[in-house]
Amino acid sequence: MVYYSIITSTFIKMFCLKKGSLALSSIFLSTGMIYYFSLLFKGIEIRDLILTVLIESVFLFLFMIFTGIDFITGIQASFHFNRNSKNPLPANKVIKSSKLWRTFWKSFGVSMLTVMLTFLALISTVMDSAYTHWVFLWALICFWIMACGFEFYSIGENLAIRNNGAKPMIFGFVDKVLDAIQRKTIDKIDDSFNILEK
Repeated sequence: MVYYSIITSTFIKMFCLKKGSLALSSIFLSTGMIYYFSLLFKGIEIRDLILTVLIESVFLFLFMIFTGIDFITGIQASFHFNRNSKNPLPANKVIKSSKLWRTFWKSFGVSMLTVMLTFLALISTVMDSAYTHWVFLWALICFWIMACGFEFYSIGENLAIRNNGAKPMIFGFVDKVLDAIQRKTIDKIDDSFNILEK
């Protein structure tokens, strides 16, 4: 209940700042921005813009969920590994701040790169370059799938530490698929090198 009063008082202060001058200037600025945005996007396929933003938003949401689960399972795995070690550390020394910062910087780096790709895809749409838009959109989706897949794989690794090396079925299945792709890829590369040597 306290949170609602804080939120309400914040909104009231925003509207009443300088006797409403902030609210009044915001109304004029937003009206002008709508006008200039409508000029900027005149003749542009709005569906392409919405699709790009939607892809970024959905994948960012999924990535944050996977990162959160990976973070929690990683902490649990660290405590489990520490409990079973010969010389366990005190509980307050198991989780190092460097690992927590690494999670933050990893998430920040992925987010910044995808925001940049989203921006480039939007700019290419505004410039009416369909091929460039397709390239940036493809790169965005490809990178997001890799980032989410890496977090998903890491969750499986963390769960395996607590389960004597055995992963839950879905993670084991993904492992087998990746192993099969890896073997096929290596075989293809080896075959191409053999052809070149002949």
